[in-house]
Amino acid sequence: MDKKVLVSYASRAGATAEVAEEVGKTLAAEGLMVDVLPVQKVGSLEPYSVLVLGSAARHSRLIPETMRFARKFSRQIKGIKVAYFVSCLTMFKDTPETRATVTGYLKPLVKLKEPLDIGLFGGAMVPEKIPGFWSKVMKNAERGDYRDWDKIREWARGVAQKL
Repeated sequence: MDKKVLVSYASRAGATAEVAEEVGKTLAAEGLMVDVLPVQKVGSLEPYSVLVLGSAARHSRLIPETMRFARKFSRQIKGIKVAYFVSCLTMFKDTPETRATVTGYLKPLVKLKEPLDIGLFGGAMVPEKIPGFWSKVMKNAERGDYRDWDKIREWARGVAQKL
């Protein structure tokens, strides 16, 4: 395969960044050329024929950095293949109801460009990794890591097959 893939992500506490890294490794293992970058470090989509865009979610929506990225690169996104993923605590239980809720978070991206696939993954709650004011607010929150690494790798292999 000669497709160059950008896996870009917006993450606050690092859980989504780790998911993006795993997606990138899995795509590379499938023979794709892959770069993994936070959305803030992407200067152009020109070198890429595929974008895998991932985001954490807060307050029932994608974090703002994701949408700033999508607006900034909207023209380029429309011209390439895309897949989206969300990593969030809402997916701690994978049920039809939570899938519907989290899929709703992606509506602004889907409206911009229909994806090849959508990945919905559990997130992690590690309060000391949350930056700023929220680290104090969340310091007594229940901790947990709800990411299913096998499911994440399986999804990434499926994306590679669709390319």
